[in-house]
Amino acid sequence: FEEFEFARSGISARAVPGLLQPGAFDTNHDLSFWELLWIGLIGVWVLGMAVLLAKLVADLVSLAVTSHEGVPAHPDLNDLIEDTRLRAGCRQRVRVRFSDRIGSPLIWGLFRPTVLLPISARDWSLERLEMVLLHELLHAARHDHTMMVASQLVRCVYWTNPLAWIAIH
Repeated sequence: FEEFEFARSGISARAVPGLLQPGAFDTNHDLSFWELLWIGLIGVWVLGMAVLLAKLVADLVSLAVTSHEGVPAHPDLNDLIEDTRLRAGCRQRVRVRFSDRIGSPLIWGLFRPTVLLPISARDWSLERLEMVLLHELLHAARHDHTMMVASQLVRCVYWTNPLAWIAIH
């Protein structure tokens, strides 16, 4: 019996009874200053990461609600939107919605881009609307809206590094 290893662990069967004695493993030791410091720093890092992640999720939920509650573009604008989308080189179908909850045009959406325009954009001239749509659809063609979310996720992890904050801007 003593010649065999215990569960192929490299521990001989003779040593197993000694490992099971009270006090064989000392689990009651005080943490040193450095161990406490590391635990504290890791805790602060995790807390910061959780706060930034919660803010990102809240922002995305807010955009989803704003988009859902927004007014769809009038069907008369479909040709303008489609022509502008093709000129911008955007391969994806894009929704255009108007909302009174935003102040300036933006694009968002991970799977299906949505251009959100302020409600006042309904009164813009066709030339101005085309220019703004072209600008936003160029962002869609380059997937800037997806990269922004990805960069925000990276910042959540590396929030203690000032370069992560600079890179976002």
